[in-house]
Amino acid sequence: MRVSLTAGLLVALVVLTFGTASPLAMPDRVIGVIGPGEFDQEPSPLVAPDTVQTCSTVEVEVTTTGPNMCWSADGAEVEHEGDVVTIVPYDLVEQGACAQAIVHPSRTVELQFDTPGEVTLRVQGRASQHDEEITSEVEKTLTVQ
Repeated sequence: MRVSLTAGLLVALVVLTFGTASPLAMPDRVIGVIGPGEFDQEPSPLVAPDTVQTCSTVEVEVTTTGPNMCWSADGAEVEHEGDVVTIVPYDLVEQGACAQAIVHPSRTVELQFDTPGEVTLRVQGRASQHDEEITSEVEKTLTVQ
């Protein structure tokens, strides 16, 4: 009886510590949450300079928001069409037990513009972690000199 009680406590401790998901479970890749306002004090989802030089590389920071420490940045898809650049950020969501703290995964996207003029940067994401498709957009206009 004492052996089974100890084994039961050990199993309960492992489940509480690591969750019930397999440690080999693959994380889910999801479109990032860019708000607005699901979580308090969210950083701006798009940080970019106001002006850039033609043919130089510019770094744009795209930040998403997650409800716990299981969320991490997983790149972005970038589409440049005419004078609009659309960026869709992705996050990885690990399975299992996670520390409950709001996180702001960030990724850097490098862009280059060959012709002068105004360009619209558009970040598309989810307004809520419960949305499955793109439901939110943030835009910024920058000048290429």
